[in-house]
Amino acid sequence: MSKQKKKKLEMLSRASGVREKLIVAVDKSNGYTAIIAIPASSLDIIYNKFRWVDHFKDVEGNEKYIQKFLKKWPNNRQFLLFYWVYLKTGYRFWRDLDVLSNNAIEIIVDDDLYKSVKKRYPKVNVLCEGRLSKRDKLDKKRRKFINIADNLANLARRGETIK
Repeated sequence: MSKQKKKKLEMLSRASGVREKLIVAVDKSNGYTAIIAIPASSLDIIYNKFRWVDHFKDVEGNEKYIQKFLKKWPNNRQFLLFYWVYLKTGYRFWRDLDVLSNNAIEIIVDDDLYKSVKKRYPKVNVLCEGRLSKRDKLDKKRRKFINIADNLANLARRGETIK
């Protein structure tokens, strides 16, 4: 078993073994799909630790931002229970999301995947990224959280290695 696969299985096991409910974010960018998960009680911590993260569309050509993200990522990834980028939204993606959704209180999802995720997980509160308010405090925290997934998917699309 490869080191990467072993790491992914460890993170999935850790995330599914947590006693409290999870918040999961899913973002898709040109075929690449990222999933991240945290304990629901950690949303404030994530918001504060990742305050520097912007929506990738707003900073795409900014190499300084990309280098800043890659430099800060190793110190901040420890606050996430699970993070992974998939080359396509296929079997492995859905299998892992199935595992995480068993313990999820909500899934914040990219507009492109909203209908399929909502249909697949009717017992989980599924929120569409595009419908999150820019003024509501809780939605600002949710938006910051999905921006992390957005950055991971877009950096993978660009060929950057995220460990």
